[in-house]
Amino acid sequence: MTPTPSVNNNSDEPSYCISFENVLEAAERINGVAHRTPVMTSASFNSCDGRRLFFKVEAMQRTGSFKFRGALNAIKEKVSNTDEPSLTVVTHSSGNHAAAVALAAKLSSTD
Repeated sequence: MTPTPSVNNNSDEPSYCISFENVLEAAERINGVAHRTPVMTSASFNSCDGRRLFFKVEAMQRTGSFKFRGALNAIKEKVSNTDEPSLTVVTHSSGNHAAAVALAAKLSSTD
């Protein structure tokens, strides 16, 4: 989710729906489960565009997409904040997001 800046009524500084602390907490939750995927460059693309470009290789992430990080973070956060004996997770997807949610739920299971 990309935070949308808005003007805080108390200042002219933009405020966001998430903070840097939220990002650090999410990184801690997914650490050791989600892969740290490489960032690569390409001399061919750099010469075409006239600047240095960077590519995050998310095809190397579990389930083959970046969506695993978000799904894992959301499910781990929900599991850690509930006292319910079981938790049901549903997604309206049959693609990368569904695969990410299914794996995240399996890995987050306390059974």
